[in-house]
Amino acid sequence: MKIPEQLIRIVIFGFSITEPITASTNLLLAIICFIFCAKCTHVSQHWKWFYLLMGIATFLGAIVHGFLDIFSQQFIFNIWMLMSLVSGTAMFFAQFYTIKSFHLLKERERTWIGLIAAQLLLFYMLMLWFDSYQVVKIHGIIAVMPIMLIFLFRPNFVGGKWISFGISLSMISVIVQSIKFSFSPCFNYNDIAHIVLMATFYFIFKGVMMGSLSQKAIANLHRPV
Repeated sequence: MKIPEQLIRIVIFGFSITEPITASTNLLLAIICFIFCAKCTHVSQHWKWFYLLMGIATFLGAIVHGFLDIFSQQFIFNIWMLMSLVSGTAMFFAQFYTIKSFHLLKERERTWIGLIAAQLLLFYMLMLWFDSYQVVKIHGIIAVMPIMLIFLFRPNFVGGKWISFGISLSMISVIVQSIKFSFSPCFNYNDIAHIVLMATFYFIFKGVMMGSLSQKAIANLHRPV
């Protein structure tokens, strides 16, 4: 983890808040994820865990960006590492849901689950070894690209294209952060990426809810009267 040499700061009630826009957009992301988690009561628990863990990760991100002047560098590093590991774990639950919901993958369900579990374990080891956010981005791409393609070309799953669209948007955030595209020091690449991720999480949630309602409707049609 690299801490920027020049930081935007504001002082609130005597406390120095670093990167206030980035911390605020992280906090807003966390709130959005927690709201979606709460609304996932009647859908697969895998998505509930996905949004819960993403909410925790983005909340930790707000601490990392906002309290660089308050906590020690070692403490901030530990929170950053925890944030990275939690966000990577959230991807596992999205993968798990895809395997459970796609009949061709269910034929070798244990094998696929073993593969994604091995991928998650490898991510943990690489992250702890290299402590680089590049590992998070590569793991995320490897995890979500198959999900995007599966739901894109699965016409019988209502809402699948919204899930694919949401995931495709997340690629924009990866590109923005990689090239460090910023409008200004006060609204930088992290802030833009967070705005894009808000849209990503919304469209995935929209697709998940549509799919859940469709599955319930089909189940009700086959229920004995």
